[in-house]
Amino acid sequence: MSEHVKTLIMVLGVTLLVWIFAEGESLSTQSLQAVVRLDSGNTAIALSVDPSDSWQGPVEFRVAGSIGEIEELRRVIRGMDSLTLDTRQVGEVSGVIRLAEALRRHPVFAQSGATITHVEPPTVSIVVDALHLVDVPVVAEVSGGQVAGSVEVSPPTVRLRLPVRISLDPDARLIARVPQSALADLRPGARTTIPGVLVEIPSALRNVPGVGLETGVVDVSFTLQTRTSTQAFSSIPFYFSVPSLAFNTFDVEMADGSLFLNQVTLTGPTDLISQIGPSKRYQITAEVALSPGEMETATGTSEAWVEMPPRRVRIAGLPQGVVVEEADLTVRVRVRRRPAEPTPEDTPG
Repeated sequence: MSEHVKTLIMVLGVTLLVWIFAEGESLSTQSLQAVVRLDSGNTAIALSVDPSDSWQGPVEFRVAGSIGEIEELRRVIRGMDSLTLDTRQVGEVSGVIRLAEALRRHPVFAQSGATITHVEPPTVSIVVDALHLVDVPVVAEVSGGQVAGSVEVSPPTVRLRLPVRISLDPDARLIARVPQSALADLRPGARTTIPGVLVEIPSALRNVPGVGLETGVVDVSFTLQTRTSTQAFSSIPFYFSVPSLAFNTFDVEMADGSLFLNQVTLTGPTDLISQIGPSKRYQITAEVALSPGEMETATGTSEAWVEMPPRRVRIAGLPQGVVVEEADLTVRVRVRRRPAEPTPEDTPG
């Protein structure tokens, strides 16, 4: 390659670099768009748009500067969800602010060589609220569950931050709602504590600027009420308890209608009721204990059937917590004295 060609290529490259640099440094005016929001930046003051002002955050502004500066500014703004203005840009007094002046004090523009020349809308009315903290009691609600006894919240109060101009009702309460999903694995009848239950801000305050909670969660302790069921059972067999001394002396016979105890209604925890019945965990029986005196008395009735009083009939095999709600506990028996065995002397020889 000749020296002439090499020189030509070098000259073209330098010319191109100079052109690119010059283009980047050329002055231009362009329009940019962004979303602006207000945030005081501290917990003692709240900034918000005056309700009488229809502005909701979008702004369009024109900037003047070199093409390179404007493009860099555009890149930075696109990488941000919004531009936040605090009291350092808008001041601490309610009233009308000029958005161009406030934006010029924002670090994004203060550190850029590009200059804001116009903003639309040009002004916005703002409200500056002083905030204070109020201790508010918390009550808990257990969604989808019946609670037995008291429900305790720890801590019992939380600190609510709100504008001084808003008066809170002295009887106001905040709600901590235990979700139904948290009850799935709980055992009814046992005291339980659910940690980290969210405290809800009242709906009337949720959209008020500056409103918030210093501590947004509490622990809730409660006892789930035991789920109960009532079920009727039939064909419960009778068992008699006879003193050993009477084994060889009396015969006990049951009336045909008293072979089984029918229509017994039991009430108790659902999980226990479901385990009662033939071939299940709990097999219940009806037991009657006859004393020697009762047997002697029954033999004096000349073969007549005797009704045992209900208090003498006991339902055995019930799991703890299950009770007899209703039952016909009447049973009819007949007790007969066995004839004496013949002695050798009485046997003909």
